[in-house]
Amino acid sequence: MKLNEIFPQELVQAKAGIDDITFHQFDGDNIDDIVKMKESCMFELGGTIWDKHIQVTPNENPMKLGPHFQTGNPYLFKEASKIIGEDTIKDISYTYAETKNPSIDHSQFSQLLIAVLHQNILHISDIEFANPLQEIPEKERKFTFQSHKGLGLFGDLIANCITFCKQESLNKICLTAADIDLVPFFEKHGFLVDDSPTGRMGMAHGGSIPMSKVL
Repeated sequence: MKLNEIFPQELVQAKAGIDDITFHQFDGDNIDDIVKMKESCMFELGGTIWDKHIQVTPNENPMKLGPHFQTGNPYLFKEASKIIGEDTIKDISYTYAETKNPSIDHSQFSQLLIAVLHQNILHISDIEFANPLQEIPEKERKFTFQSHKGLGLFGDLIANCITFCKQESLNKICLTAADIDLVPFFEKHGFLVDDSPTGRMGMAHGGSIPMSKVL
């Protein structure tokens, strides 16, 4: 299994309820394109890489990359790599599904940004599996960032992640809950809030909460 095959393309095709779907995939050879499309996610990924490095390297000055955090540098991962001494992103894949159907407002309706990090971690940076035909009325939305009914594919995604991790000898799957209301959902799939200063801070502030599933 390749990294981009973790995205359950056939299931998205089958469950989306529309025929006019195009899938776009980008990998490590297109990382500059990924950065352009996903600047905030790549900045957050760099922050995650640096935070996890700090957790296992207590003598490191945590403020060494301060200027890059202040500017929201989407290439923060490269600056971290210079200090850590190796490429911190070993592999990366960004996939998204879109429809050109003019009657559908939510045209880019499913996506996955996922990366293999240097600490034997598979990190999910952005994920959406939405049904473009079923918008949820605002008053009925359970999750802060969910505007459309899901396709019910998160379990399939995690199963693919586990298969990939076993194949590549990775020992952990990580993600960041954008809002505290997502924590129970991820907990149902075996993720736990990181027992770290960043995890506790995220819970206290109600967002950007790092979670991990140990394999």
